[in-house]
Amino acid sequence: MITDGKFNVRECILDLPSIEELIHTLQDCSERKSFEDVQRVHTQLCSYGLEKHNALGNRVISVYASGGNLHHSEQVFRSLPLDNERAWTSLIQGYAECGEAEHAFQAYEMMITEGVELSTHIYVALLKTCINMKWIARGYTLHAQIVMENLHLHPFINTTLLHMYFKFGMIVEARDIFDSSQFRDLILWTALITGYVEQDKCQEALDCFDQMQEEGMVPDPVTYVCCLKACAVLGNAAKGMEMHRDVVRLGFDSNRIVGNTLVDMYSRFGMLTDAKEVFEKLPEKDIVSWNTIATGYAENGLGAEVLALLQRMKMEGVEPDTITFVCCLRGCSSMRAIEKGQELHAELVKEGLESDQFVSSTLVDFYVKSEKLEEAREILDGMVMRDIVPWTAMVTGYAEHGCDDEVLDCYSLMQAETGPLTMATISSVIFAYAEQGEAEKTYWQFVHMQEQGLLPNSSIFVGLLVACRNSYTLQLGKIVHALSFRLSFGDIIVATAAINMYASCGSMVHAHTLLNALPFKKVITWNALMTGYAHHGNSKLVFGLLKDMQHELIAPDEITFLNVLSVCSHSGLYNEVLDYLEDMWHRGIYPNVKHYTCLIGLLCRTGQLDEAMAMLNMLPIDTGLMSWHAVLSACYKLGSMKLGKHAFDHVVSMDEDHGAAYILMSNVYSDSEIKDEMK
Repeated sequence: MITDGKFNVRECILDLPSIEELIHTLQDCSERKSFEDVQRVHTQLCSYGLEKHNALGNRVISVYASGGNLHHSEQVFRSLPLDNERAWTSLIQGYAECGEAEHAFQAYEMMITEGVELSTHIYVALLKTCINMKWIARGYTLHAQIVMENLHLHPFINTTLLHMYFKFGMIVEARDIFDSSQFRDLILWTALITGYVEQDKCQEALDCFDQMQEEGMVPDPVTYVCCLKACAVLGNAAKGMEMHRDVVRLGFDSNRIVGNTLVDMYSRFGMLTDAKEVFEKLPEKDIVSWNTIATGYAENGLGAEVLALLQRMKMEGVEPDTITFVCCLRGCSSMRAIEKGQELHAELVKEGLESDQFVSSTLVDFYVKSEKLEEAREILDGMVMRDIVPWTAMVTGYAEHGCDDEVLDCYSLMQAETGPLTMATISSVIFAYAEQGEAEKTYWQFVHMQEQGLLPNSSIFVGLLVACRNSYTLQLGKIVHALSFRLSFGDIIVATAAINMYASCGSMVHAHTLLNALPFKKVITWNALMTGYAHHGNSKLVFGLLKDMQHELIAPDEITFLNVLSVCSHSGLYNEVLDYLEDMWHRGIYPNVKHYTCLIGLLCRTGQLDEAMAMLNMLPIDTGLMSWHAVLSACYKLGSMKLGKHAFDHVVSMDEDHGAAYILMSNVYSDSEIKDEMK
């Protein structure tokens, strides 16, 4: 009982006549995490001679264990009869919850010795212990014992076994548990779907979702959360939107966790308008809600939106955490907002969050991307705990700026602190050099990697081929491709990189021959060759490849359509552009900025500036800088002063430092003045 804001244990005990109320009092102490009050209640129980009462003793054991006070739990346990199955269960559950796995199994063995009947609760606690400790052999043994005691048909046991096998990565065994179950309730179905998602078998998860509904099972919010995550991973926007409609119909959209998952899903699809709409409709927003939309903005390069969100959080009294600040720093990186990033850094120092490892690593990355390598190195040097992440960011930054000596210096320091160089670090450096077109430096990193005893993988060969592509080094590219094939790295990813390399270097014959030689082709390999032909303006072969893809029953994706739209745009095929955009929608592929820019570009090239402007204003997404720049370029070529000024205002509103826009607008003004003088 609480009197004058204080918990009066004695008064509470005296006023509670029944065992049920005493148990409730103990539970209340447990929920308030008051160890002292639990001890006082226990002392009072002992003074009333109730210390050996089974139900009260079981609850005391459980309450002590939940607070991590196993010593007291053991003392109470020893005062109770050995045949008290619930006391054993409470003790073993306490051991399991506190991570005392060996003690839990010792108690289990003592139960067998004492001949105490084993309950489903005991086995569930022990199975969870096996999961936490990754004890596969003991898990197998328990499963066998469960079957021997004919408890394997119990729904609670089955669900835990299913969960255990999924956690061990034993998908076949997990599915066997499900298939052999006589009672497939919603909990078991959801456990199956969750397991598939956790094992990156997302399509299987969605198949199970459809199957459970066919069998008359109605999903709950937990089921939808798992399936929405699966849609996000697969990029299946059509299925995700269908589930969203079901969620609204069932009234689950008011569930905060479901809402957060929807925000995350739409963000991963790049559908930020939909993500924001779901976010705004959430009846209650926690910090996870705010961070989910912030992460979506950051990952989609919408830095200004992230920073605006931070400002709104402060205005609404929501305290940002480290994840919020990390998203904001990433937003600053994407928009090169160096001063704002430095302001955030100062705020982090003021809040005492700079020392957080996640924050420090992000600061290193921010300063590297802002080309402030000295500041990045200062942050790195000041970190107490430095793992591979900030080191990799730093060494990648040095590689991007040609600081070869610093790259080697970082390698030495990394090895001293974190052990041998990892494939991830070497790969990052190789790709940094590759993006700069530094084929020779990339190749020497490849040699250095092998000197360190690291064997190349597919990713390394992709980096080497990217370097050859960007530097147009066809001969070295041929050598790298041949070497990858000789070392049995002829997989689809390496083959795609090789096709890209050959196409960029102008060797379309090699690229096409390589595609034809592949025993199995995926959409990415077709896209690589198609992109090459599109860049070379060969519309006939692009359309031919599209037909070949469809003949082999390979569905086009957004990259395929971008290539087709590009050649249509440059060939003046207006109706075809509209047809392909409509086809994308029918296939559940939602056009992005680049797709719509093909349409805008076509209108601009054919002198239809008014139509281009009207189209920009009616499109379902913000087409961004690219499309408005296309309009401005067309205004310059066609001498349209009024529309040019309108397009220029849009461009500089998105990027006030866009030098090309100022040059184009200056030329528009100059041409206009010349024409006025000639009149």
